[in-house]
Amino acid sequence: MRNGYNSSDIGMTDIAESAGLSHTADVMLGIIQDDLMRANSEYWLKVLKIRDGEGKGTKCKLNINWNYMRLLETEETTNSNTEFSNINFELDPNVKDNKDEEDKIHFELIAREIHRLIEISRFKKFNKVDELGKCASLKKADINDIYGYIVDEMAANNSRIDIFSELCVYFDINPTKFYSSLSNVYKEDLIQELDLRTGILKQKNIMKLF
Repeated sequence: MRNGYNSSDIGMTDIAESAGLSHTADVMLGIIQDDLMRANSEYWLKVLKIRDGEGKGTKCKLNINWNYMRLLETEETTNSNTEFSNINFELDPNVKDNKDEEDKIHFELIAREIHRLIEISRFKKFNKVDELGKCASLKKADINDIYGYIVDEMAANNSRIDIFSELCVYFDINPTKFYSSLSNVYKEDLIQELDLRTGILKQKNIMKLF
């Protein structure tokens, strides 16, 4: 982290060097500790990114036993993105992942290929972190151009829906915002593919999209 050092809060924009470091990760955690917290032997553990679940932005305060290098969980948690204020950071053995291993591998391969393609393209600039620890923001035209570029390169072997989904994760953009930034041609391609899977157009009695 650059600007995140000794800060009272951190986010994805505090990651040093390239934002590409975070794009292929499923989970990213950040440690928040200023001088006062260090003196009190405590820090916050914050969920910066989580691909397959809720809890992004959640913080859990931990106490530190320096003599034995142990972390002790406290009852104090916060969450800026959901209404839940008490989230357990321990993995519940009864939790079932909706994706099987084959699907996980499939989407991981898509994510890695997206990253590779972005890094060799003019869109690489959106992974660069400036001296203030910020990445260039994507405008609607940028989102449309990036989607078109990736689809041209990958649609022969991957569904457009899967590409769309992973691009939303890669750039951490709300899917509704991402979709609204696309041209009508790209939107129609996505809806037609979705219709082949679900028959949504017939269910909604929609004859023409655009």
